[in-house]
Formats: sequence, C-alpha cells, structure tokens
Amino acid sequence: MLERLLVSQPHMSIPLNAKLLLCGLLAQEFGTEVDPSRISFVSHHLSHAWSAFSMSGFEQSLILTIDGGGDFASGLLAVGSGTEVTPLATFPESDSLGLLYLETIKYLGYGMFDEYKVMGLAPYGDPAPHRDLFEQFYELLDNGGYRIYLDRIGPTLLRSIEVRRKGMPFTQQHKDLSASLQEALERIVFHVLRHHSEITGIKRLSLAGGVAHNCTLNGKLLRSGIFQDIFVQPAAHDAGCALGAALMMSNELGQSAPRERLQEVYWGPDLGSDRAVEQELIAWGGHIEIERCDDVASRAAEWIAMAPLSAGCRDDRNSDRVRLATVAFLPTLGRPQTRIGSTRLSRSAKAIAPLRHPCWRRTPTSSLNCQIAGRNFPL
Repeated sequence: MLERLLVSQPHMSIPLNAKLLLCGLLAQEFGTEVDPSRISFVSHHLSHAWSAFSMSGFEQSLILTIDGGGDFASGLLAVGSGTEVTPLATFPESDSLGLLYLETIKYLGYGMFDEYKVMGLAPYGDPAPHRDLFEQFYELLDNGGYRIYLDRIGPTLLRSIEVRRKGMPFTQQHKDLSASLQEALERIVFHVLRHHSEITGIKRLSLAGGVAHNCTLNGKLLRSGIFQDIFVQPAAHDAGCALGAALMMSNELGQSAPRERLQEVYWGPDLGSDRAVEQELIAWGGHIEIERCDDVASRAAEWIAMAPLSAGCRDDRNSDRVRLATVAFLPTLGRPQTRIGSTRLSRSAKAIAPLRHPCWRRTPTSSLNCQIAGRNFPL
C-alpha cells in the first residue's frame, strides 16, 4: 500500500510506519485523531474465515476460503470452534482456483468479475470433450492437497480451441469448455473438503472468498452429503473482509459477536411509504407485472415455477413501513434448456440483481429445499 501511494502521489510526505499512515489518512478524511495502538492488521483469508464462521450459527465447522489471492495466499482451510478459528492448511497464490477460472475465461471473451457468466454457461455444455485437456492444468495430491499449473492454460487453449472474442457468438465448443472448467473447479474443491471432513469428522461447512459465489459448486457440495449443513457468507467477496476483520478483532478484545446464524442481509435504505413504492413500480409498468398478495413467499415460489423473473417488496419486521426489497433473477432451476426471450431479458436485466446465495439446507428426509423469506420450498 505504501508503495502504491508513493507512486500515485510522489510529492506527498508519507510516514514509513503503516499505522501512522492510516492515522493520517483517517484524520484527513474525518477530522479526528486516531490512536495508532487501536489499529490492527488482519490477514486477508482470516478475515474471510471469520466473516463466514462468526455468522454461520455453527458451534463448530470446517471453514474454506478460496479466491484469486490476497496476502500471498489464495485459500485457507480452518476449523472454527466456539470463539476460535484454527488454520489447518493454506493454499499459495500459485495454486489459485480463482486464477484458474479467470485465466481460462479470457479465452471465452470474458475477464475479471465475469466468472458467474461462465458458471451459467457451463450447464449448456458437456465437460467430456475437454476433460483430458483440463487435467493438464491441475494435479490432486495426497492429504487433500492440489497444485495448479497456470502457465499451461494459455498455450494449451490457443492450440486446442477457437478463441472467442467479446461479442462473438458462442459455439458448442465454448459451452463444453465452460463445463470442463466448472467440473475441474468442483473436482478440486471436493478433493480438499472430502479429505478434511473425513479426518476431522466435522459435518458442517462455512464458505467465503470470491470463489464461494459459485452457487453451482455450493449446491453440489450440499447434495453430495459430505456436509449436513453449509453456510455461505453472502459478502463472500473482498467486501466481506471488512466485516470479518471487525469480528475477529472484536473477539480478541473479549467482545464476541452473538452466536446467531445470519438470516438476511437487508440493510438498504428505507423504501418509503406504500404509496411511494407503488409509484415507483408504476413507473416500470411497461416492463413488469405487479401484484399485491398477503403470502409473498408462496406466491413468489409459484412465479418461479412458471416464469424466470421475480421481484418483491416486504415489510421490515420492526416497522409498518415498507423498508426492504428483494429483487431476484431466478432462471428455472436445473433446466438449462429453458429459454427467455432476448428482448424481454435485455429490457429487464437492468432492473434486477442476481440472487447468488439462497439459503440451501438438507432436510432430515434428504430432499433439497430452497429457503425463501424464511420458508422452505422443495426443489
């Protein structure tokens, strides 16, 4: 950080002590002095780990954080128990699963933060044609370890596929490549978690890190039966590190957060009165259908079964005013062949946000449920 500031602001007088630097920046921005002794540095992946485990509601769980990289590591495997997080293994940046995904999707016309698009493309493809090719990019090791060969990806793909440029149509080869990439990611993560679940006997899992946004992987982990319950930190990406760092330091200062499972992330602004919400919806009348209903969860489940787009506003539990909104793009689950009119999708997509983390939970009957607004619906 100091080096970046020196390059970007060469005339700025910067103290070499990082804590003093931060104190100076905070004083400049907020007009208040901060005692340097109150500043602590928390490692990237420990922040991810605490953000997941502390809000999982579990008394004990395995914790896996996986991303492109941070603080010279790309992942952490740990055990959370009570108010302690104990690392078991770390994965270097050279073995980054996030970079495995990113380096591959460059040859599909995508870049950073487009990973979810390729995850969505994968169900349309067959992983078999490129399975042998992808097995050149990684190696599964003993004791749940693995190695990634990032330097092999570019040269191999350039020789083996027709590279797609942004805006070009997708061929079946591109879809198959997406499927092979997704399969490789899943195979590596399953290898790591199956080993550590067996040796620890722990049947609950907390996930964080950018790769934890891969909800296809998360769903398969739950259906595998390796774990009885899985918690995914909704802010699994780097924004969640701020939360995790605060939770970790609060715990070290003897002020542990309540051991409660995070049930919702509705911290947005007040939407206003019913009348204000109605007027806002009317403005979108040419693009959406609006229906008032008493049982929002059941009606939304019916809509999801019939159509791909669903949105809802609901009352905050502590207020009679409409405060919170859920806006979700939910393609028909498990049916990649379902098509949506491109015109309708392009007009509607700007008004919706992906629902990346529904709360998946295995029930005693081993059926799979999607929890919406606190109610379970079988899938």
